[in-house]
Amino acid sequence: MIGKTMVMDAWQPRRAVVSVRQGEYGSRYLRIFLQYDGQPLDLRGAQVTLCCTAPDGTPMSVDCRVEDAGTGRVRLPFTARMCAHSGELGDVEMRVRSAEGRILKLYGLQVKVLSENEK
Repeated sequence: MIGKTMVMDAWQPRRAVVSVRQGEYGSRYLRIFLQYDGQPLDLRGAQVTLCCTAPDGTPMSVDCRVEDAGTGRVRLPFTARMCAHSGELGDVEMRVRSAEGRILKLYGLQVKVLSENEK
């Protein structure tokens, strides 16, 4: 498995661009450190989900695995649905649902799915 690491902060409006190839799933993932105002987001008891729209317009969600709740580290796998069509994933947001049911949305991830022949 090949991974890339990035930070997403609820209070920082930065954009991170990631590219994957069409059909290339199960071999790549993103390791994301989720933060709130520069501090690690406590993910104990939380569920983290990537919600987006596929390049073909289909809404989808992908569950992330919490790797280290204390440091806010999650692992986002690139799934077959995410990599089925070339183009850009739209409306990308990370949703963190706390054990109490509160939801925090983080933005700033841009995922481009390149066609198999695209360089």
